[in-house]
Amino acid sequence: MVRAVLVKRSKVALAFTVIFTVLGLAFSLKGALMDTTNPGALYAVIGAIFLALGGLFAQAWAKYQEEGK
Repeated sequence: MVRAVLVKRSKVALAFTVIFTVLGLAFSLKGALMDTTNPGALYAVIGAIFLALGGLFAQAWAKYQEEGK
């Protein structure tokens, strides 16, 4: 029972890790390709926030992987 919950949480954490990392990379790349005016900087900041969220979910995923062993 507990293992099933950990596996489910692990899959959810991994899914959010992938989603936020891809969004973060996309926004960061869009911000880097734009000129360095306000919209470009805003996209870069949004990308950094998404990458940070992806990192947090990656830590949660690793924690659930360790607990599941």
